[in-house]
Amino acid sequence: MKIIMNNFIVFHIVLTTGLYSQTFEVKPLPKVLNETSGLESLNGYYLTHNDSGNPSSLFGIDLDGNILFERKYSELKNVDWEDLTRDSQFLYVADTGNNFDAREDLRILKFDLHTLHYVGTINFRYSVQASFEINTITEFDAEAIINIENNLVLFSKNRRFKNTQLYKIPKELGSYGLEKFGEIDSELIITGGDFSPELELLILTGTKDFKEYYIQLYEGFTLTTLEYKRKRTTLIPFDSLQVEAVKIIDHRNFLVTSESENDSKLPKLIKISF
Repeated sequence: MKIIMNNFIVFHIVLTTGLYSQTFEVKPLPKVLNETSGLESLNGYYLTHNDSGNPSSLFGIDLDGNILFERKYSELKNVDWEDLTRDSQFLYVADTGNNFDAREDLRILKFDLHTLHYVGTINFRYSVQASFEINTITEFDAEAIINIENNLVLFSKNRRFKNTQLYKIPKELGSYGLEKFGEIDSELIITGGDFSPELELLILTGTKDFKEYYIQLYEGFTLTTLEYKRKRTTLIPFDSLQVEAVKIIDHRNFLVTSESENDSKLPKLIKISF
């Protein structure tokens, strides 16, 4: 399957709060990706997926927003797929959405990177979570995952404090209790993330009020100490966006995807250049 969507708009905005400028190149995605919620590079294209309630599929897309293929997994349920990351051998899909802190089946799905065959499941729970009653001001939701050496790292989507807690998860199949190992004062409710150890660069996306979304750069970032040299937060200046995925291209270029807010608007692939 290949769906062609070639229209695009280019915006150039100069920040009034500093000397930096950003260029936003926006391309529509096909409607089938109306709840796109993860982004990862592979073999010259990008992988994405939809979140809760949608079919369990991985989609390959190019930089023009064209769908190159769809890989379906009828044996898996998409409870709430929120992000994905990879290492040199495996792809990891975070089925970690927990909008009301009520899920007891949180998990990471593991796939062979080269064949995209499903390998197995990494199950987990938050060790300090004592109650699974419905809670609308959540602390145990997570929509961002990154790969770092022998571990995966989850970033919480914390509505209570509007910051993010970090949890390490082993990559081996099994069941684990997660302990928080750190916290970043993002001042945002985090919805997506990516990390480049080579660039020492952490990228997060998030929101303060679910009306406007931001991209946040942590330059000179070290995961072991959570220290960084500079933090930059930039508004993604478009109406009716719900940004839940980000991917680093290089030190100044990044991709994000946004969901479709209603039937009249298509989801978007946005290239942000600093």
